Amino acid sequence: MRFALLLLTLLLTALPTARAQDAAAWGMVMQVAAPAVDPVWDSLVAYYPLDGTATDSTGNYTGTVTGATSSTNVPFAAAGTSYNFDASGDYITTTLAPNINPSATAYSMAAWIKTDSSANTLRLFLATAIGSNQRCYFSYDGTSEQLLYNTSDGSAADDLYSASGVSVLTWHHAAVVFDGSGDMLMYLNGVLENTLIGIDSYTTTGDLTIGALPGGSFGFFGQIDEVGIWNRATTSNEIYRIYSEQLTYP
Repeated sequence: MRFALLLLTLLLTALPTARAQDAAAWGMVMQVAAPAVDPVWDSLVAYYPLDGTATDSTGNYTGTVTGATSSTNVPFAAAGTSYNFDASGDYITTTLAPNINPSATAYSMAAWIKTDSSANTLRLFLATAIGSNQRCYFSYDGTSEQLLYNTSDGSAADDLYSASGVSVLTWHHAAVVFDGSGDMLMYLNGVLENTLIGIDSYTTTGDLTIGALPGGSFGFFGQIDEVGIWNRATTSNEIYRIYSEQLTYP
């Protein structure tokens, strides 16, 4: 009985090797499944690692750098480099014209930011146009030292602030999510900070800029890195994972 069990064990052990040898003998290649892409990147529109260029990792919306300089100051070791903005005309213009309509479109934006000074003024890190004299922008408000998402459509009711303060000289992960039904959610360091229910309907028309408004006004003062744009509402778990696991687009 023991001999029979030993023989069976030896046969089972040799079977995979025998199959591989048979496949090689017939000129066959055994297929190995490719690793799946993390679902956090589903519906990603653009991703800017800002590693010395304004290249979009998806290959669709590469931008142009004006004034900003590459910096080795990064949020985590695997992030390569970031871009430094000195609030004096530095910005990155992309070719991405996001179609954001909060009452009808699900959309998400996220970035790592580190502000070097509060300076009692707005420091924009993501912005796009609504109309000729209107913008929506994700910013650091130096007066309150909080994150602010603002639509300059004349309605302060559409301003959304983070509940927590944003300290200077420290990297933070900032994200804003539109759920497609008129609600907006803001995250700071992976945690839901605030929610605005039923914001006004508007549709963005201009290309996305990083670090300031087009032309450089309301410029950011500090570093920006790993900017991601999705045309869906990323989940709370996904935002937390991007922050806590320091995920970057492959």
